[in-house]
Amino acid sequence: MIVPGNHGRMRIASAAFKHDKLSILFFALLRSQGRDVQDVLRGYPDNSLCSITAGLARELGQSVVYDVEQPNDPAQGLVVGKKTKGVANRFAREAAWVIPSEPPLTGKPANGCSGSLDLQ
Repeated sequence: MIVPGNHGRMRIASAAFKHDKLSILFFALLRSQGRDVQDVLRGYPDNSLCSITAGLARELGQSVVYDVEQPNDPAQGLVVGKKTKGVANRFAREAAWVIPSEPPLTGKPANGCSGSLDLQ
């Protein structure tokens, strides 16, 4: 979920990080499968892609696990744990834009921000 932010740009909303089982894709697994990050948004042309690190998730008391249930993507994972307002806000503040590489302009159509995770 992205919302209007400062300086005429959109920002990632904390609401994007409120699920107790936050669905993510592991960048390292995508790369090892020879896949590009653009594959994540195939079929979702109006969505964006943002990234958080596993280190941040763990620092905030969250577990980072693989999601092996079928028919999930082989690079699928979950950030598991209660997402308090403070946790969700910190994820939103520290999430990095991947696609596009910078926040889109306010008023440009966008449906949301899909998640991915760097194993740092």
